[in-house]
Amino acid sequence: MLTVDLRTKLIRSTTPWVKRDTALLCGVVIHHSEDRKTLESIARGHVYGNGWSGIGYTYGVFHGVVYKLNDIEAKTYHSVNHDDTRVGIIVPGNYDVSTPHPNDMHALARLCASLITEL
Repeated sequence: MLTVDLRTKLIRSTTPWVKRDTALLCGVVIHHSEDRKTLESIARGHVYGNGWSGIGYTYGVFHGVVYKLNDIEAKTYHSVNHDDTRVGIIVPGNYDVSTPHPNDMHALARLCASLITEL
């Protein structure tokens, strides 16, 4: 599966993410946003708006492409009480009012299948 690495390209604060024990990882949490924002704009909001170390997800799926956003060991902030044990995935767009593009769904399925073998 082709994955584009954005870990060094997205905005980050100078404070690194806390490391988590990857042996505790047991699932994923798939997120959507209020609109079809870019991964860059989401990262800016997390760093400048929330004061986080970077974008709060490990992976993103956008326009049918999988993006690596953080190391799997990074305890990102995406799901209260589950950050230690779940991998966060963002698919930008408000899917309360629309449906994800089929290319995004296919890429998300490939990513989840890959993570199942890793976790």
